[in-house]
Amino acid sequence: FAEDSKLGRIVNCEDDAERRQRDIDKLDKWAATCQMNFNAEKCEVMHFGRKKHGETIQAQWYNLRGVQELRDLRVQVHNSLKVARQVETVVQQAYRILGFIK
Repeated sequence: FAEDSKLGRIVNCEDDAERRQRDIDKLDKWAATCQMNFNAEKCEVMHFGRKKHGETIQAQWYNLRGVQELRDLRVQVHNSLKVARQVETVVQQAYRILGFIK
């Protein structure tokens, strides 16, 4: 599915940001060609690293919203790459399962 697509690029300068936008446009065009349009309202942008680039990222003329944390394939990923939230979630699930066993 198109909504399961991921795109990554290192952005250190304006040229890199323009390349990333072209990549998004190409991905959108590919999805349309395959009749698998993106729902741009569900698309999210996550920045990794210390530098925060304030530019707007668009898909289908829709400004994509930035997030600090997202969930993919039942794994929670934080932009700091720390696993504390994922571990907390798994431990809570394990306690719930143990509650059913007792």
